Amino acid sequence: MSDETRALKILWVAPQVVNDKREASLPSSSALLIQELVKLGVAIDLVTFITKGSPEISPASISHLGIKNILNFSRGRLPRTLFSRACLCIGQALMIPKVPVEYLPYFNKRIMNSFEALFDGRIRKLRELKVTGEYAEVIPDWDLILYDGLEGSCHLFDGKRMTLSPNVPPVFYRAESVQAQRWRVAARHSSGTLYANYYATQAELVKEFELALLRKTIGVLSGSQRAASQFRESLPRIRQTVVPPAITFPEDTPPRNPIPGRFLCIESFRGQIDSDALTWLLAEVWPEVVERSPDSELVLVANPSVKKIASRVKSLSRVTFCHQEALQEGEFLRCEALILPSREYSSVEQQIFQAAAFGCPIMSTPEAMDGSELKAGEHYEQLDSLNSWISRLAQQETPEVERIGRNLFNALSERHKPESAAQKLVDGVLSCLELEKGEQSRGVG
Repeated sequence: MSDETRALKILWVAPQVVNDKREASLPSSSALLIQELVKLGVAIDLVTFITKGSPEISPASISHLGIKNILNFSRGRLPRTLFSRACLCIGQALMIPKVPVEYLPYFNKRIMNSFEALFDGRIRKLRELKVTGEYAEVIPDWDLILYDGLEGSCHLFDGKRMTLSPNVPPVFYRAESVQAQRWRVAARHSSGTLYANYYATQAELVKEFELALLRKTIGVLSGSQRAASQFRESLPRIRQTVVPPAITFPEDTPPRNPIPGRFLCIESFRGQIDSDALTWLLAEVWPEVVERSPDSELVLVANPSVKKIASRVKSLSRVTFCHQEALQEGEFLRCEALILPSREYSSVEQQIFQAAAFGCPIMSTPEAMDGSELKAGEHYEQLDSLNSWISRLAQQETPEVERIGRNLFNALSERHKPESAAQKLVDGVLSCLELEKGEQSRGVG
C-alpha cells in the first residue's frame, strides 16, 4: 500500500436500493468496491438519496464497509405509471427542458443547498436542511467526488448547463454502461406506438446530460471496454479506466441437477420495454413450446404487478409464479437454463451474475447481452428469432448447455474480483489526478 493510496479520500455519491423487505442498502457492486477500497486505506464519505417515507441506509447496516460518514439527501418521486411520466415530460419540456424525466427527483433546491453546505463543512446547515445519517464531523478535504451513476450529479446542473463552483472537488464518474442506450433500445422496440417519441426524446436528453457531466470530469471509471469505447466516441481525449463491477463468486459452482424442459425467468420491470418483452415470451413463445413439449415448465419470478401482463395473455399453461422473496437458490440448480427475453443489458445484469454463480446456463436475446462482453455459443446460448426461441425451448437438451454454464462462471468469476476492481480504481484515479495536475502546471486547458 502506497502513501498516496493511504491518503486518498473520496466523497462517494450513489443511489440506494430498497429490497422487498423494505430494507435500504447500496447496490451490491458499489458496496463490495467500497469495502475493498477501505482495505487499501482509502477514506470514504457517502452521500445517498432518500424519498419521504422510504427506509434509509442505517449506519449499522454498512458499518462493515468502513465508511466514515453517511449523509442522506431528500429527493422527490416520479409518477408510477408511464402515462403519468409522459405527462410530466410535457411540463418538464416547458420548465427545465434539458433535464431527463427520470432525473427530475434529484433536481431540486434542497439537494443543491445540501451539497453546498457539505462542500463547506457546515454541519449545522446540513441539520437545518434535514439531512439524515451519521456525520458528526465532516472535513471537506476530499481528493475527489465520485458520482456512482448519473443522477447524483444533478446538483451541478443549473437548468441549462453543468457548472462547477470553486468548492467542488475534482469530479470522477463511475458508469457501468452508457446511460442513453436503454432509452434508444426502448425507442427502437416501441416504434409505431404512442411511447416511441417519449423514449426517443429521453434518449437524447440523457445523452446530452451525460455528455455535459463527462466534460466536467477528471476521469471516467467505465464498467467495460465497450462502455469505454462509446465514451471515447463522444469525447476522444477523455481519461478512462475500465473498472468492472465488483462481484463475489464462490470458489466453485455447486453440483447441478437440471430438469430438462424446466426454465427460469426473472422479471425486472425496469420499464415498458421489459414489460413488452415478458408479454412477448408468455403470449408468443411459451404456448408454442408447451404445444410441442407438454412437460415443459416455466418458473416465473415476478412481483404482483405481473398480473397486468398476465391479463394480456390468453393462457399461462405450465407457468409457475414465484415471488422474489420466495426464490430459492436451488432453483438455479434445478432449471435447464435462465432465459432472458429482455431487450436491454442493464435490466438483466444482476440476473446474469446470479446465474453465473451457480453455473446456470443462460439463453438470451442478442440485445440482453449487448454490453456484457460475453460470447454467444461460449458463455451463453443466443436466440434471435421467434422460431429459434420456440424450437430451442422445446428441445429439452442439457449436455451442451451445461458446458456453457461452466464457461460463464469461469469468465465472470475471474473478471469481477472485488479486490482487483478496487486496485484498478485506485490506480486509475491516481493516474488521472496526476495527469490533471501536470496539465494545470503547464497551463493546458
